[in-house]
Formats: sequence, C-alpha cells, structure tokens
Amino acid sequence: MDGNEKAAEPIDFNRARVASTYKDLSRQIVDTNDVVTRAIRRLQTTLDIASIADIFYDELSNLMDVGQLRYQAPNENTYCLGENPGAHNCQFNLIIENTRLGKLSVCRKKRYSDDEISIIEFMASTVVFPLKNALMYQEAINAALSDQLTGLGNKRALDSSLHREAERAIRKQQELSAIMIDIDRFKLINDTYGHSAGDEILQQFATLITENFRKTDLSFRYGGEEFLLLLDDSSANSAALTAERLRQIIEAHNFSVANKTIKLTASFGCTSFDHKETLKSFVTRADKALYTAKKMGRNTVQINELTTQQDLYKQSAKEA
Repeated sequence: MDGNEKAAEPIDFNRARVASTYKDLSRQIVDTNDVVTRAIRRLQTTLDIASIADIFYDELSNLMDVGQLRYQAPNENTYCLGENPGAHNCQFNLIIENTRLGKLSVCRKKRYSDDEISIIEFMASTVVFPLKNALMYQEAINAALSDQLTGLGNKRALDSSLHREAERAIRKQQELSAIMIDIDRFKLINDTYGHSAGDEILQQFATLITENFRKTDLSFRYGGEEFLLLLDDSSANSAALTAERLRQIIEAHNFSVANKTIKLTASFGCTSFDHKETLKSFVTRADKALYTAKKMGRNTVQINELTTQQDLYKQSAKEA
C-alpha cells in the first residue's frame, strides 16, 4: 500500500457524521437529481444484497472512475462489480449499531485523491442501512429454508434449488447430478441410545458431509435419516466417485454419543438429470438407486440412469 491508499479500517457509522446526514436525507427524499438522495431512494427499493451492491457501484461510478468494487458479506459471500481492478485500494470494515456488515473495497489503477476518498466514505453512508436490512432479511430467509436440527437445507430449500439448478443446467448445457444418502440401520441407534442420541448423530453426520464435498455443491436433509446432495456440472459417474469417497469417510469416522464411540455406514444412490425429464423423475431415480443400494446389502453406491428415450417415456407415464 502506498501514497493515499486507504487501509481496511472500521468505519462505525453510528458515530460518523455521514450517518446523521443519511438520516436527515432519508426523511426528506424528494424528486431530485441529488446523487446521495437518488442513491438512498434506489437502495431502499430492494432487500437483495447483489442488487444493493450493483446500485452502489452504479451511483459511485457516476462520481468517479471505479475500476472494481468488491463487497464481502459477513458470511464471506463476495459480490464483485467492474472489470478493471488495480493496485490502489480503498477498503473499509462496515459497522452499524455494533453489527458488522462486512467489507467494502474499491480498487483501480489510478491513485485516489483525498477528495475521492472522502466521496467513497460519504457514499458508503448511503449503503449501510440498506445492507443491514438486507442481511437481516437474508438471515430470516435462510432460517426458513434450513433444517433446524442439522443446519442443512430443508425440503422447501430443496424444491427451490432443484428448479434453479435444473434451469441453469439446461441453459448452460451442463450436467447436474444428485446423490441420495441414507444412514444404515439408524432405527437401531434410536432404539439403543434414545432419540436425543439419534439427533446428535444426525448433526455429526451432516457436518461430516458438508466438510467433505465441494463448496459449490448443495446439501439437504431429505427427511429422517435421509440426505440429498446436488452436484452442479457433474455426471452420474462423477457423483458416484464422490459418493464412494463419502462412503469411505463415513465408514472410517468415529461418531460420539454420551462418551461412547459409534461406527456407522451409509448407502448411496446417484443419478444425473436428463434435460427432458421432470424434477420429480430426477429425484425419484436417485431414490430408486438408493433403494437398490439398500437391497444389495447396504454400505454401497449405486447409479440409476435413463439409458434410452423409451425409459423417459415410461417414467413420464408413471408420473401421469
């Protein structure tokens, strides 16, 4: 860092003069071309974090040359706008009402003037309150879409993700695969150690899964002791390799309940999404592959694929 670059420092907008400016302006929003007033008005129209970042970038770009803007949310999700980053960086840790809102960074190739740094600080005051509201809204949405016991996505989250990932796979002409997982003989754990112990096992199991697959993949509690993983840009064979690796990890892992070590195994069913089939068919085939794995003695991985167009017609007829 050299010259007039701004270090990543806390900006507490409770005490900053610009916070009171924001509050005064927000009370007097009128039809005006004033850049701050316009920015506030636009930022108050959305609770989507990506849209807030986009609006902020657009408004700041009207005032100065912005090579690239990066916003890192508290959950480490990063939003990047602009394609001309540089060595000169103006970065802040955003704080409001003792709540950390993440990091805001503006970088470019040209050195910042003192006036430009002041403009960035001033404009940042317009984004903190909308960001706080958006982050609170996102937390509420995540809670509604999360399984309370394991923290994985629930059935509602799965339905939403299936539609989104299938549309993306079709649009990009990519593969999409699913892995259905079932803990073997889980009822025996509940009967032997009690349901509280069973809940602890489910939590440990969910953590083990999420720690051992790609961050781009999605995980859900499908029901009871069943889980489902969605793997983007992945064939059924690739999904089977992932499942086999998970199977070995689970088999080797020492689960712990009430100071006792418990060994578990799990069965896996894998399939890939045919762009012409329904989502119900897609999930059903993963479930069928899991059923085959259980039938073949458990602790194994099986694949179910639509091999012919006739198979697709048969599956569609069953759903009709």
